[in-house]
Amino acid sequence: MTKAVRTEDKKVRKYLNKTVILLLFSLIVFILATIAWFVMSKESDTSGMSITVSTRNYDIATKGTAVRNNDVFSLLNPEYSIGVVGIYPDASAHNDMYYASLNTDNLKLMFVPTADDPSTEDIDESIPADVGPDSSGKLSLYVIPKHDGSLSLEFTLNVVGYAYVDLYTLDGNGDKIQEVKNGEPVVDKNGNPVYETERVLMAVSDVSTETCRISEGDLERLTSAEEYLKGHIMFFENESSVPSQYSYSDPIDTRVLSFSENNLTSGTAYPISINWVWANTFGQIALKDNTSGLRGRNIPLVEDSNAASGTDKAAVIEYLKENKASVFHDLEKIASLTEEQKEGKTDSEIEALIESTIDDMIDNADVPLNYNLLSSGYNNADFMIGTGIAYFMIEVTVEEV
Repeated sequence: MTKAVRTEDKKVRKYLNKTVILLLFSLIVFILATIAWFVMSKESDTSGMSITVSTRNYDIATKGTAVRNNDVFSLLNPEYSIGVVGIYPDASAHNDMYYASLNTDNLKLMFVPTADDPSTEDIDESIPADVGPDSSGKLSLYVIPKHDGSLSLEFTLNVVGYAYVDLYTLDGNGDKIQEVKNGEPVVDKNGNPVYETERVLMAVSDVSTETCRISEGDLERLTSAEEYLKGHIMFFENESSVPSQYSYSDPIDTRVLSFSENNLTSGTAYPISINWVWANTFGQIALKDNTSGLRGRNIPLVEDSNAASGTDKAAVIEYLKENKASVFHDLEKIASLTEEQKEGKTDSEIEALIESTIDDMIDNADVPLNYNLLSSGYNNADFMIGTGIAYFMIEVTVEEV
């Protein structure tokens, strides 16, 4: 198995992306969009990448000249390295310099910096830093087989959120240390001891009320923010040709990308095409066309169609349905069931009715009422991401199958 991670971070809107497997540690270069989320979000700066590798028939490689937010990345994931520099040919026999995993299971992915807006307060002004809705990018990932012939791999994509939290400091025995002021132990208004904490950046999955000063409610909101982040980052195999009336094709809607070739040449770098996008609006994903005018000038993610089976439009609409709890905030409010609709039904039956109602709304997103309710749910989820998550990483796990 191989892992790769790429990170992104910025000061007023902060996010961290990580790729776990042999992929990248700095997964996305984002540009924030002007929607509700942007108003109160922290900044987000781009960071480095990384991958993990074990004994295998292949290596993972990346190329570029820098690692995004390397200091932050190294602090959070010290096990990742930049790999070993080497010259490898691609399938057309063109030689280029790559950073290969070789004997390491953890590789930071490289990228080529471009000038950033100097008016912002990014950690590194040479790196595009803003991350948020209306952002997109391509992962710099290559497979280098160790033998001629066939190779089959699976790339599993995941998104991990990070947040700044107050972590309890512990004494030598592993016990929390009570704060002392003017020689007296500090207690709260209810007489409970107040313990020393340190402000740290931590994976949301590691945050708990036992280890951190955080209420159950705030932890629930933080966990929800990470889930929305997972739902709003979508992956595609290919960008559309330019100029184009749409952005991408071939959705990786199950977040698993298969690579299988029979005539590979040992020591040759083969690119793995993975694009990520954070759609600015719900309409870019769901509307089958723009005859309603609801999408405005926003470009659709995939080609407009009637969403017949097998089309990219059908795949992204199905993605919205399958991941509705991670895409929209407050499903119950969006469904707006009447008391009459809920009368006589169990909680599970009401939940099923809410889901089916929203599925129907997604299928008929060009109805203005449906569009407005679903768009509100999408934007409110963005708002929660921006006010809760400080960094995020896109994790890519690579396994031979």
